[in-house]
Amino acid sequence: MKCSIIPNRKLALVLLAGIAFSSCEKLLEIPPAVNQITKEQLFTDSATIASNMTGLYSSGLLAGEVSLYPEMMFGLAGDELILSNPGIIWNVFYQNAYRPTTSLLSGLWTQPYAAIYHANGFLENLPASNAISDRLKKQYIAEAKFMRAFEYLVLTNYFGDVPLIMSTDVDANATLPRSPRVKVTEQMMKDLTEAIPDLQDQTNLTRANPYAAYALLARLYLFQKNWAKASEMASKAMEGPFKLETDLSKAFLRGSRESILAASSQAGGGNYTDITRWAVMLAPGTSTRTAPNYILQPGLIAAFETADKRKTAWTTTRTVNGKQYTCGFKYKLKTMSASSQEDYIFLRLPEQMLIKAEAMAELNDLDEARKFTDTVRTRAGLSKLPDNSSKSDILAAIEKERITELFMEGDRWPYLFHKGSLDDVMSQLKSNWKPAYKLFPVPQTERINNPNLSQNDY
Repeated sequence: MKCSIIPNRKLALVLLAGIAFSSCEKLLEIPPAVNQITKEQLFTDSATIASNMTGLYSSGLLAGEVSLYPEMMFGLAGDELILSNPGIIWNVFYQNAYRPTTSLLSGLWTQPYAAIYHANGFLENLPASNAISDRLKKQYIAEAKFMRAFEYLVLTNYFGDVPLIMSTDVDANATLPRSPRVKVTEQMMKDLTEAIPDLQDQTNLTRANPYAAYALLARLYLFQKNWAKASEMASKAMEGPFKLETDLSKAFLRGSRESILAASSQAGGGNYTDITRWAVMLAPGTSTRTAPNYILQPGLIAAFETADKRKTAWTTTRTVNGKQYTCGFKYKLKTMSASSQEDYIFLRLPEQMLIKAEAMAELNDLDEARKFTDTVRTRAGLSKLPDNSSKSDILAAIEKERITELFMEGDRWPYLFHKGSLDDVMSQLKSNWKPAYKLFPVPQTERINNPNLSQNDY
């Protein structure tokens, strides 16, 4: 499959049309008549604009490269998953053997950029449209900014420095070099900050909302070690109508009270129509003859304390030929129907509590740090931290809570990267580990299309 991040002019219009975003092949298979749609037509009809916005979410949140793949690839490349079957295509990540020619890398680059082009089309053309009210126009513009920031966060987690594409001008974008990650992060933060005033307080939380924007800002400030701003943004995210589910089995169901941003499994997309991506690929089957493909690393299993309810609710075991395997089981339904209740959750309340706890510990407010850490722990059935816990004790407890609370949610790898401890953790786990493996190589096809793209070490 070859699909450049820089679409030709006709394909750029298809991107703006919000039609068939699940893969590059589907983008290229759209009938020629669709290519005749002009930008003016796309933004002069309210129904088309609304459909276009739905398409933006399909190209972004519902794309596997944005939802499932970070859990899959970071889990295998990192310290969360063991791949029992070396014949599976994901073995290249488990072996940290990704190279510029690795075919799986192509979608990690092209799909987020497809969504970014789509968002840029909104931001360029919607302001001049008279087809919708000013209030709705502001909301859509804010959602496009949120989505653009979200996609750049995905890209920078994969590749580090990436081209900062801010328009749909294919000629200008065709030869853009990679921008420093810090510059791309500044744009993410600008987009999120500008979006917040006009984001609607969504009730179903499957659309961009102000709390989700605050949550992403909290994560970015945590990555920057700006503890005061990380604390502030996490507090604002937690002001939403969220509560920890006392019943852990409800944490990943539709309507979960701790979900800040989710993608409805019933919205479908590509080959995953009406099924939760995570469970389809990562949850174990019922076979008693074949070992599950994806097994939790021993270190992850050991991180659970004896009384931890999360181990019971979110992991499961399979016994094959007398050997027991422990697997992730946060999402459980490998097939779904219209009445199924599992959605894919991108942002959850516990992450914000742990960001708040870490920020407060770094700011030496140990009582506040303990309070938020204990809230996550007690929900899991664990005891509170001792009142005399030191700063280093609390920070160690927070990191352990991130392991047992957020495992297999795409959190661990980026967190360790920005913490500066990914090399230490991985060098103890994998004998072939090299510091260069922290970032994926830029796909060779993209460097052929754009010779100004530099390459990561590999």
